[in-house]
Amino acid sequence: MGLHPVDHAEFASILGDKRWNDKSSDLSLAAIEKDLARTREFLARFEALDTSGFPDQERLNQQLMVRGLEEQIAESRFRNWEMPVSQISGIHLLVPQFVSLLQFDTAKDYDDLLVRYGNIPQQFDQTIEQMRSGMQHGLMPPSSCSRRSSRSARAWPGHRSRSRPSRCLSPSSPRTFRRPSRSAFARP
Repeated sequence: MGLHPVDHAEFASILGDKRWNDKSSDLSLAAIEKDLARTREFLARFEALDTSGFPDQERLNQQLMVRGLEEQIAESRFRNWEMPVSQISGIHLLVPQFVSLLQFDTAKDYDDLLVRYGNIPQQFDQTIEQMRSGMQHGLMPPSSCSRRSSRSARAWPGHRSRSRPSRCLSPSSPRTFRRPSRSAFARP
């Protein structure tokens, strides 16, 4: 879909644009539809450009933009946003990476991160909304991925289950990984 800092605040922040550091992306289905509609509007505007007086490079830029927007619209038929979580991508992986992906030069940068963290519950709810919509459309990850993800989640030291987390890890793992201290993950 069309990329605009207001709608993709995290990406703007990762690129170094601090104007959006205290904002979070709207992940609701309504926002996704609005973004798709805006992409269609941009396509119409770029297709309407008369490039006859443009230099070759500018004409090529217009053609590439049109092609990119057409591809985004065509790909939307697959409704990829309805499978927003996988073992390699999703909000559950992005959130913990914020600290390493963002620049912290001032106290405001840290305050902005706390504001953004305050928005996480809403973003998780919106992600669940996307996944439920995907379920209604029959978009589900293969069960083998779910089983592996489930086993992987149980392997985390803070997980409370009947199985021992150390059994999920390789015998060649360092001892500290095989026998993690649960106290390190206790809530204060």
